Amino acid sequence: MSLSRSFLATYVQRCQWLPCPPSTLSQDDVEFIDSPIVATSWNEETRQHLVVIGDVRRQADTNEMTEFVTKLLIKHPGSATDLQVARIDDNLLAATSTSNGGICVVTMQLPPVAAATTADLQFVEADDGDEPAGTAPEGNTQYLHHLPHLHKVSAASIDVNTTIQAVLSVAGDGSISITPLDALAQLGDSNFKAATGWSGYSQGRWVDSRSFATVWDRFELSSVEVSCVLSTCCLG
Repeated sequence: MSLSRSFLATYVQRCQWLPCPPSTLSQDDVEFIDSPIVATSWNEETRQHLVVIGDVRRQADTNEMTEFVTKLLIKHPGSATDLQVARIDDNLLAATSTSNGGICVVTMQLPPVAAATTADLQFVEADDGDEPAGTAPEGNTQYLHHLPHLHKVSAASIDVNTTIQAVLSVAGDGSISITPLDALAQLGDSNFKAATGWSGYSQGRWVDSRSFATVWDRFELSSVEVSCVLSTCCLG
């Protein structure tokens, strides 16, 4: 059984294992293992972009996938251009860059006990203040911390630094945003700009707590040639 067959009428775009221990269960004397994943997808029936969090259930003796057990479906603003996961102590993060130039973060928690598994996973509501008091958000968006329009064009990639607890996102217009996790309600820093003659960035990844690497995409107006350059930047 493939993962794609588990999402009826849904096109899975990106998928990552969550850094969380699996759980085991028995049904009719058969042992199964549940391993948690997060995926971004497009649902053709509802015409919605989604973040899907759940468990891939496998039969323990054959390792064959038997089903996908959904924990949470979250409506996602626009298409997810990148998906990264991270763990900071007992907090699990799923971060996406979006086609509307923003970033989204879903926070999950495990109880602080050594035996905690995916069966104990809890979802943390985001305190964005977008919904009026007493209003129930549609599509479980209360679990999605959305910071829109950090970039003027589609954000190309995203990465989480667990040491300094900050999110890096880059875009094709040459902008770079570094957003502290404890200040997601505020705009991230976007002080880095592409050099003259460079169209912008297609990838950005943290190297360590003080530097990150980017891929610059360059194109010349007088030709159709495209070139890419890997560059490393250091924080001041």
